[in-house]
Order: sequence, then structure tokens, then C-alpha cells
Amino acid sequence: MLKKIFGLPDTSHQKPRVAPMVDALQDADIALMMGFLAAARSIIPLSTKETTTAASYMHVREYLSGAVILKEGDKINCDYMLWILDGETTFEAAAHESAPIMVSVLGPGTALGEMGLMDGAARSLTCITTTPTRCAILTKQQLQAMCSQHPEVAAKLMSIICIGIAVRMRDLTEKFKRYVRLNNAMNEELRESMPMQQAR
Repeated sequence: MLKKIFGLPDTSHQKPRVAPMVDALQDADIALMMGFLAAARSIIPLSTKETTTAASYMHVREYLSGAVILKEGDKINCDYMLWILDGETTFEAAAHESAPIMVSVLGPGTALGEMGLMDGAARSLTCITTTPTRCAILTKQQLQAMCSQHPEVAAKLMSIICIGIAVRMRDLTEKFKRYVRLNNAMNEELRESMPMQQAR
């Protein structure tokens, strides 16, 4: 099933290739990932051994303060996602080139770029580090290799990623509801003030 989802060829007769690692996750990083993934409260959680297996397919990348991790509209660098190990970043939306809107501040344990990993579509927001930041990176190629070598681990990890996407979508839905209520209240106030202004 996983091969059908990702369009993988039959590699049962070949040794799967894993994308080269920049820096492998150390024991302390793996311990952090265990906490991050456990917090997702998946109905099929990863065991300690399975988390270590999943982490073996990831690599660590370090960013200086002010670095752009993800760029809104980027259609090329969309084949990976990240988990913040330490540091802090902001999500910004380019409502106007001279004045982007800060959407949220993100810290350790936050997952970034999951939708790009899944659908390969352009990045929807810009993510910029506000402090030196370290991230665990999982590329599509690494996930494909995991699907071939450890399909059960890959399936559990993907369920956790999907839970993260669902949580973020629910949060956005609540924010949208608040925006609609605020907009309706403002429109009501404007309608009520119109007769008074006309009377003058």
C-alpha cells in the first residue's frame, strides 16, 4: 500500500538507498524525537526501538539566526519536512512584500513542512529562525527508503505526521471561526452606526 501511495517501483530484489546524511541524530536528539512523537498521541504509537529506527533515516541540519528554513511559494525545495530540535522560528505570510504577517512562533518539537513532504506542492508559508536552530530533517527519499525497509515503522510515523497536520488544520479552523465572528460583529456595528451618521 505504501508503495502505491508513493509510486515506488518494486525494489524487493534491490537494496534500497537512503539519502546521504549530513549529520546523524545523536542519542540526545533521538531522545528528543521520542518525546516529540509520543506527544502526538497516535493510536499506533512508535516504540523506543521503532523511534530509533525512524531516526536513523533522518539527519540534522543547523541554521544560524535569521536563516530562511522554508520559503513561501518555493516549488523546488518541497521534498522534506523538519522537526525543531532546539531553537526558535517564526511562520510568516507574505500579505505584502514590505510587511509580512507573523502567523506564529514555533519552538522545539514543532514539525514543519509536512504537507510539502506529502504532496510536493509549493510551500505555503515562510519559516525564519529567530535564534540558532537545529532541526531533524526527513526527506521524501528517506521516507521512501523507510517504506521499503521498515514499512510498519513508516506507516506509524506517517500516522503521527497526519495527526500533526490535523491538529494544525483544526487550529486554523478555530482561528477562521473567530475571524468570522469578529468580522460579523464589526459589520453589525457599522450597520448600527449608519442611521446615526445619516441623521446628522
